[in-house]
Amino acid sequence: MQSSVPVERCTFMLARSVYRKAQLQLTLPPNPNPPKDSFVSVHASKPEIRHVFREQEKRPPAVLSNLFCGLVLAPLLILLILWLKLGANISGFPFSLSAFLFHLGLAAIFGLFYCFWVNLNMFTTLKYLAGVGAITFISGHSLLSSITQKK
Repeated sequence: MQSSVPVERCTFMLARSVYRKAQLQLTLPPNPNPPKDSFVSVHASKPEIRHVFREQEKRPPAVLSNLFCGLVLAPLLILLILWLKLGANISGFPFSLSAFLFHLGLAAIFGLFYCFWVNLNMFTTLKYLAGVGAITFISGHSLLSSITQKK
């Protein structure tokens, strides 16, 4: 069944005048999805959607994780042992307030990186890093200035 809807006039207004623009003959196919008779069925409650979350991925065994952590920290241990064996010269290390603050600032920055990795967000980390970084920068500049003045 095809329905034919004649359109007698298609008009538009331009400067308070009506002009005849076209005459159309439309032939439309029948509606494949006729509207439902029941208005209530549209607003009736729908069945509950049950979400199924995927299973959590398996973690590696604790032994493997600890072994990898040991392998990562092994170069630091080797470095310290070799420094002791070779007799690292720490007598040239200046024991001043700027040296202490600089190394303390470096340790604080590394600690802040750890806190960022564990539980801080980026903006909080940057806020703390601005303060710690400024102190580390100023004390490092002072430390390097005092080292160059001694030489």
